Amino acid sequence: MFLVRADGTIYIVALNSMPAARPRIEDLAGAIRFFVGRHFPARGEA
Repeated sequence: MFLVRADGTIYIVALNSMPAARPRIEDLAGAIRFFVGRHFPARGEA
Protein backbone atom coordinates (compact mmCIF):
# COMPACT_ATOMS: atom_id res chain seq x y z
CA MET A 1 0.00 0.00 0.00
CA PHE A 2 1.29 3.43 -0.91
CA LEU A 3 -0.09 6.65 0.55
CA VAL A 4 0.90 9.51 -1.75
CA ARG A 5 0.49 13.17 -0.89
CA ALA A 6 -1.22 15.59 -3.25
CA ASP A 7 2.19 16.92 -4.35
CA GLY A 8 3.22 13.41 -5.45
CA THR A 9 5.58 12.60 -2.58
CA ILE A 10 5.26 9.27 -0.79
CA TYR A 11 4.10 9.49 2.84
CA ILE A 12 3.54 5.84 3.80
CA VAL A 13 4.57 2.54 2.23
CA ALA A 14 3.36 -0.76 3.71
CA LEU A 15 4.68 -3.94 2.06
CA ASN A 16 3.77 -7.36 3.42
CA SER A 17 4.43 -10.71 1.81
CA MET A 18 2.66 -13.04 4.26
CA PRO A 19 -1.15 -13.13 4.38
CA ALA A 20 -1.14 -13.56 8.18
CA ALA A 21 0.87 -10.36 8.66
CA ARG A 22 -1.43 -8.08 6.70
CA PRO A 23 -3.27 -5.53 8.84
CA ARG A 24 -6.99 -5.01 8.47
CA ILE A 25 -7.93 -2.02 6.30
CA GLU A 26 -9.82 -0.51 9.25
CA ASP A 27 -6.63 -0.58 11.34
CA LEU A 28 -4.61 1.04 8.55
CA ALA A 29 -7.24 3.74 8.08
CA GLY A 30 -7.23 4.48 11.81
CA ALA A 31 -3.45 4.76 11.89
CA ILE A 32 -3.44 7.06 8.86
CA ARG A 33 -6.06 9.31 10.46
CA PHE A 34 -4.02 9.40 13.68
CA PHE A 35 -0.71 10.36 12.07
CA VAL A 36 -2.01 12.70 9.38
CA GLY A 37 -4.37 14.41 11.83
CA ARG A 38 -1.45 15.17 14.14
CA HIS A 39 0.83 16.31 11.29
CA PHE A 40 3.47 13.66 12.03
CA PRO A 41 6.39 14.02 9.62
CA ALA A 42 7.32 11.07 7.45
CA ARG A 43 10.57 9.35 8.40
CA GLY A 44 13.51 11.56 7.43
CA GLU A 45 11.50 14.79 7.27
CA ALA A 46 12.03 16.01 10.84
